Amino acid sequence: MVSMNVMLTGDQYHPAKKISDDLGMDAFIAEALPEDKANFVMRYRNKSEHTMMVGDGINDAPALAYADVGITMGTKRTDIAVETADVIITADDPLALAEVIKMSKKTMKLIYQNMIVTILVNSAAILMGTVGPISPVIGAAIRNAATIAVVLNSGKIIFLGGESEWKQVIESYTAFPAD
Repeated sequence: MVSMNVMLTGDQYHPAKKISDDLGMDAFIAEALPEDKANFVMRYRNKSEHTMMVGDGINDAPALAYADVGITMGTKRTDIAVETADVIITADDPLALAEVIKMSKKTMKLIYQNMIVTILVNSAAILMGTVGPISPVIGAAIRNAATIAVVLNSGKIIFLGGESEWKQVIESYTAFPAD
């Protein structure tokens, strides 16, 4: 859940205000130096707040490094921003960021589903195999079936419904984790 969107920019006040208003930001800081951006991110992170920084240049690299999630985007991003970021979005479209966040939330939901299925099925198989209603071999088979179910459930991200929403996002924005 996003509690506050703040734009940190090296731009002058008036252009920064216009962009901030257009994007619906809660606040903005104009004429920010690299250390100002980094200090801002560190201050919130030190308060145990989750932080995400989006940037494309050398001036953004320190803040990208301090953020919980550093994202660089656009075709004009610098090498240092790419090296520092956790995620790289190759599109110049700001809507790509919203799509990547949406995709990430769905991915996390799927991961939690898979964890719950795995824990419940494996626990039941171990319990039944130990107590005796089923043999340990059948318990192992149930465990393997649960693993296959988790893999198939994960595959729905890309393969369900042909040109799924996930596949479209991946192809149109080419978001991938940085090395």
